[in-house]
Amino acid sequence: MVISNAALDRAQLGKLAELTTHAYARSIVPVGTLYDGDTVYAVSAGELKVDLNVVGTLAAQAMSAAIRAAVQSSQLSDEEFLSHCP
Repeated sequence: MVISNAALDRAQLGKLAELTTHAYARSIVPVGTLYDGDTVYAVSAGELKVDLNVVGTLAAQAMSAAIRAAVQSSQLSDEEFLSHCP
């Protein structure tokens, strides 16, 4: 989920969510499988005028960092993970 204090309309929020999903390609290999999750929601509650390209780029960087942190802090062993894969 991306939450912004920018003044973004519905179409811009859709584009922001789309831009944020680029973090998946940067962080997950292979990407696009049934296990990586592929939905990003964007919410805006503010009046700040912004460049959507800048916000989208920053959101993708933040998402990539969050994915990396989640993997690094995981307590799940490789054996346990693999036992849940088909």
